[in-house]
Amino acid sequence: MTVRLSDGNGTGASSTELVHVTWGPARGAASTAASALLCVAAVLYNDWLLQFFVTTGLPQASSYVSETFAADQPHRVLFGTVELSCAAILIAAAALAARSAPWGLTLAGWSAVGVFGGCSVLDVLLPMGCAPSVEHGCPPDNFQHTTTSGLVECALFMSMALFGLAVRRPDQDRPVPDRAVTASAAPGRPGQVAGRWAPYLMPVSMASAIATVGPYLGHPGGQGIAQRIHLVSVAVWFVLLAVEARRAGSPPGHREGDSGRGDRDGAQAALAAAGPLAPQLSDTPSTRVHGYVTPGRPSGPSHRPRPSSDLQDGQ
Repeated sequence: MTVRLSDGNGTGASSTELVHVTWGPARGAASTAASALLCVAAVLYNDWLLQFFVTTGLPQASSYVSETFAADQPHRVLFGTVELSCAAILIAAAALAARSAPWGLTLAGWSAVGVFGGCSVLDVLLPMGCAPSVEHGCPPDNFQHTTTSGLVECALFMSMALFGLAVRRPDQDRPVPDRAVTASAAPGRPGQVAGRWAPYLMPVSMASAIATVGPYLGHPGGQGIAQRIHLVSVAVWFVLLAVEARRAGSPPGHREGDSGRGDRDGAQAALAAAGPLAPQLSDTPSTRVHGYVTPGRPSGPSHRPRPSSDLQDGQ
């Protein structure tokens, strides 16, 4: 679909810009794949659930999940593989979702999700040396692992903040040249699910993450419960991102829950992304006056000149 932006004089004779709007099947498939991968990542990131089926000997209430793949643990290969798989899936999902994201805060948010996955890889490659919850004398503050875990948390909260700002400041997002203008480019688009929920989810996730630092301050106990609450909040964030990616790859008027306005909504999205030069599409029906279609003019009795014969009869 191509939208022609006129000079605003009503004639449409002078065009100032052409905005090409496409919603190709490849882009929609990428968004669908990103959505599915994020849902898988939400499950894999909570690999602590495996402790109900695999005997690790670690108390869930007072042990970090990272202890399951500590260097001296018997099941480190299993839990480390799950963690690495989750990180790789997150990186792939962020790359696929970024294809439908406009330049600006939304694209930066997906980049932060990719950084989250990259730091998670380092977190596994630099594990804890032992399990402090069951091994006396094992320090909880492994410098390398603590640093990578901190980077993971920073990337997580950065992604939440960026998607939240994208909702409040939609003017910061601009469509990428030669890239399809999707629903992501339209300010106030209904697909901004993650950004709308980020201000509510972020305090819960951050509070539960802070509650895990007790052992570092000399007050161990309960950090396992707090961390697992935090991991559940991260899984909820991944699900919200999955919905975000799925809707961003669908053209306006063809998303779930839309009324099917179709091409008109697509044109509105393109015009909104084009900036102040774009004319607004009025919802007022057009009327025909003297053979010409005049948008927005109220219908009523036409005042056509009376034939000359009628004038002579009246005299």
